[in-house]
Amino acid sequence: MEGQRAEHFWLIGEGVVALDIDVPGRGSVLIERLSPGSVLGWSWMFPPYRWHFDATAERHTRAIQFHGSEVLRLCREDPAAGFDLMQRFVAVLVERLQATRSRLLDISNTGG
Repeated sequence: MEGQRAEHFWLIGEGVVALDIDVPGRGSVLIERLSPGSVLGWSWMFPPYRWHFDATAERHTRAIQFHGSEVLRLCREDPAAGFDLMQRFVAVLVERLQATRSRLLDISNTGG
């Protein structure tokens, strides 16, 4: 997924999804595990619309998929709902970036 075009996001209903990122010189590094109720994907919202992480289901997973362009269309039609949704996704984005920062600091301090 990382680097590919981002057009969707998912709401995880069941299972666990591992998020990882490729770190030069280290390979794939686990950033976070997402559980039921978590949102997977925010890259569809911002140019260049490319995934920033890889995602792998660690066990049987069920999720609802949403098409990003349709959600953005609905947000433009209902700005109040769009603003609410954007606030929720910005919170997800901040959470992911903090998890990434913490994990990368951890591996740089411990070597693993």
